[in-house]
Amino acid sequence: MLRIKSISIICLLFLTVVVFASFGRSQTATSNAKVAQGDNEQTMQALLNEVHQLRLAIQKSNLSAYHTQVIVERMRLQQQQVVRLTENLRETRDRISNVKMAQTEIQNELKKFEGRLSRDNRGPDAQEEEQLETFKTRLGLMAQEEARLREIESQSAAQLQIERARLAEFDDQLDALRRELEMPPAENKQPQGGKRP
Repeated sequence: MLRIKSISIICLLFLTVVVFASFGRSQTATSNAKVAQGDNEQTMQALLNEVHQLRLAIQKSNLSAYHTQVIVERMRLQQQQVVRLTENLRETRDRISNVKMAQTEIQNELKKFEGRLSRDNRGPDAQEEEQLETFKTRLGLMAQEEARLREIESQSAAQLQIERARLAEFDDQLDALRRELEMPPAENKQPQGGKRP
């Protein structure tokens, strides 16, 4: 009986050791599975974050390309406007110069004519009087034309200045886009366990 009791106790101890050993292995396997699952979730979250960042970078790149294209086209049109106004201003200034030269010629002719009359020591006759009036009328018309052209020149110069300022704005916008594209992408500050936006 003692022997049966001893064998029973030894069997009981053996079973207890086996149960605890198998329970420990089960706990270790479960905890290893949980650690592996946690690592997989972190890796998956990191991949999802990277894909999200890539998508945002592509969207930003496409939007920047569109904005650049729009600004370049507007700059091209604005440059054409500046060139056209510059040409108009140059033509107006050439016309003013021509009017001034014509005025100088008429004034010289008038002086010569008046000089001839004064050398003859006589007053102008009807035909000469008519010529004097013609000179004065032409000078008056030239003065009016010069005033009109000066007004056009003033307006054209003001408009040209406005259009050049607009062109400079487009250039500044293009520079800002270029600087934005040259900046390194911002690091993802979202925590690893964060939810995907």
